[in-house]
Amino acid sequence: MYNKAEVDRTGDGITDITDDACGDIPYVTMVKNFVGVTTNANGTYTINYAVVVNNQGGATGSYSLKDTPLFDNDVEINSGAYSGQASGSMNTTGSTTLATNASISAGATHTYNVSFIVSMDLTPGTPGGDNVYTPCEVVGNGPGSLPGQGLYNKAELDKTGDGVTDITDDACGDIPYVTMVKNFVGVTTNANGTYTINYAVVVNNQGGATGSYSLKDTPLFDNDVEINSGTYSGQASGSMNTTGSTTLATNASIAAGATHTYNVSFIVSMDLTPGTPIGDNIYYACEVVGNGPGSWPGQGLYNKAEVDRTGDGITDITDDACGDIPYVTMVKNFVGVTTNANGTYTINYAVVVNNQGGATGTYSLKDTPMFDNDVEINSGTYSGQASGSMNTTGSTTLATNASIAAGATHTYNVSFIVSMDLTPGTPIGDNIYYACEVVGNGPGSWPGQGLYNKAELDKTGDGVTDITDDACGDIPYVTMVKNFVGVTINVNGTYTVNYSIVVNNVGGATGSYSLKDTPLFDNDVEINSGTYSGQASGSMNTTGSTTLATNASIAAGQPIRIM
Repeated sequence: MYNKAEVDRTGDGITDITDDACGDIPYVTMVKNFVGVTTNANGTYTINYAVVVNNQGGATGSYSLKDTPLFDNDVEINSGAYSGQASGSMNTTGSTTLATNASISAGATHTYNVSFIVSMDLTPGTPGGDNVYTPCEVVGNGPGSLPGQGLYNKAELDKTGDGVTDITDDACGDIPYVTMVKNFVGVTTNANGTYTINYAVVVNNQGGATGSYSLKDTPLFDNDVEINSGTYSGQASGSMNTTGSTTLATNASIAAGATHTYNVSFIVSMDLTPGTPIGDNIYYACEVVGNGPGSWPGQGLYNKAEVDRTGDGITDITDDACGDIPYVTMVKNFVGVTTNANGTYTINYAVVVNNQGGATGTYSLKDTPMFDNDVEINSGTYSGQASGSMNTTGSTTLATNASIAAGATHTYNVSFIVSMDLTPGTPIGDNIYYACEVVGNGPGSWPGQGLYNKAELDKTGDGVTDITDDACGDIPYVTMVKNFVGVTINVNGTYTVNYSIVVNNVGGATGSYSLKDTPLFDNDVEINSGTYSGQASGSMNTTGSTTLATNASIAAGQPIRIM
């Protein structure tokens, strides 16, 4: 501030004496800079700013300086510190005074490094903010952003010592906020009896800055579920491991506001037949079906996704989902045979459909009698889970796309009324009864044997049989022939007259019969005495009928001769 004085002491207008003087003034400035964000291993963020105070003037100046974070209301300040020209702790709320009447030499620069450790939770319902992150309008050094946006931070400098701010400068930065949700999409039953299981893993960056993440997926199904193959598609694509975890992404970059979706699919099979080598043959359903939490590894189709968003190899976010599959089984049982008074037989079977899985299934069911060709079906009905008439030839559909809840049992009682005539020359069949190779519930017998009956179940809805089970029973067929054997003349002038009665069971099951014999001779013939022997023995009545057997049991195919 150079200044000159001049004196004219003679009055001639010419300077006679000159003298000067020079002084300086300070000129203090301040700039607030956003330095950057570091994501920490524990999920917090370290936020760094620099406040630069400069004296561009020629004389020592002084200033007071304060710093105020005015972050988005979801950003929580855990701690803070400043260092450089001075050091100390930052307040977690409100302003922090960094300098009071600090002296700054001409041409000097004072730098204050301001740092905050913050955390943020945007989960709906969490207290402390509105759970919506508002990013900076202008990222970096202002102006342009406003308090309440991102990591907005304001520095204020008083260079006149009157307590009134003379210079304000702000800066604003953003942080990423990477989230992940694992969703169970659904199950499709395939024609070959396998199941296609679909999940979606959705990674989202709700923050205001680009983030990064690594993602892996791990199926932890019930131990009876066998993974045949798997793939993932969407944000990235590849094959899923059939055992253990699969890495879907490593340090993938995700822009602010972006969504990355990974579609994960497995093809699985399951066999709960006792004694099968995979698993314990018991299906444990999900405790909570759908998107977790609530279910556990080893239940149903439990599947877990894990995200590392800090790059340290440690999982920061875990989410799971669990779904179930149906497992529809069917058993055909031979119940029994009842002999009716009119000589027909009532044949009873039970078809039992069960869903041992954890989800509702569907099935179609048909029943086909394939009896020995001498057995004639007069009529038939079914009852229980559904009811109706059985066809007398061919198959009968008992159910079409019937729904069966997890753990439920559907029982169909199938009954036929049949007759059989093995008399040589009768028009139905070959007059030879072929018994079941294995009586009862199969396998072992074949169509055309006895009362062979087959049930077929389609559990995939494609019209192709997935499960077949059969059962076979037999009926008795008791015949009787009375033969005249001959007459012997005795020495005393009497006659011995002989007959044979042959009872035969040419059927396939034990039968029973009662037998009586009645002589109705010419009225001049007098019966003196009589006996019977063979299968049973005793005396014959001399008048009227004689009962030779009452409810006698006769095994299948066993001829009985009574003399």
